[in-house]
Amino acid sequence: MAHANKCECGSKNNGVCSRCSRLKMVILLLPGWDQYKVDGNNPVWYSFYKDNRKDDLQIIKKMVTRLQKNALRHAVRKVHFYERGQLIADLDFTL
Repeated sequence: MAHANKCECGSKNNGVCSRCSRLKMVILLLPGWDQYKVDGNNPVWYSFYKDNRKDDLQIIKKMVTRLQKNALRHAVRKVHFYERGQLIADLDFTL
């Protein structure tokens, strides 16, 4: 797992990477909002790897703020945050 300001896995991603970003956010959608699913799955966002050295709560707050500004916000029921495959936070998401 990278803890630097750049992608270290070699995939040269810009800002986020499924392997180098520390946290993964799975967006659980409200019923009837399947148009936001990606290949039939709930959307997944990754934290910016420049934030890898910040504590979990800081990263989670930044990711929630990004989600609140996104058009997807109206379709969200809940968000799950994972670090290395372990669920670390489970948040109800209502506006």
